[in-house]
Amino acid sequence: MAVDQLLDTAELGPADDYRLRLIAINLIEALAPANWPISNPAAWKAIIDTGGGSLVTGAQRLAEDVSRPPRLPVRSAPGQFKLGEEVAATPGAVVLRTPVMELIQYDPLTPEVKEKSTEKLWSDPRERFEREIDEVVCADGTELLVRGKT
Repeated sequence: MAVDQLLDTAELGPADDYRLRLIAINLIEALAPANWPISNPAAWKAIIDTGGGSLVTGAQRLAEDVSRPPRLPVRSAPGQFKLGEEVAATPGAVVLRTPVMELIQYDPLTPEVKEKSTEKLWSDPRERFEREIDEVVCADGTELLVRGKT
């Protein structure tokens, strides 16, 4: 894509590069013919089937999206998910933040917390690898045959 090539040649910091790519992706997708009712047969069908109601709904959603930062389409309505029911929340804090990742240390939720064992579990790292391989299960639920075990 020409936009990617242009941004690749620009000497930008990671944050600016991310922002510009996000803006470019959103602009390109917004200008795609499928996103304009006049050039989208499915949109015409929805307009006819709803008696224009889909246009009104779309205009309301657009107005809501551009009325508050970050002025991007929302994926869910505010208040759609309830904390502790559909969304989990565990107390904790970020203990390490890098440009690549954040390490979060969660607070215990029970009075007793099992301490991590400091003793060596295996004297030879290959033994650990072999034990883990023996217990492999494929993504489709079938078991993998390793060294004669199923």
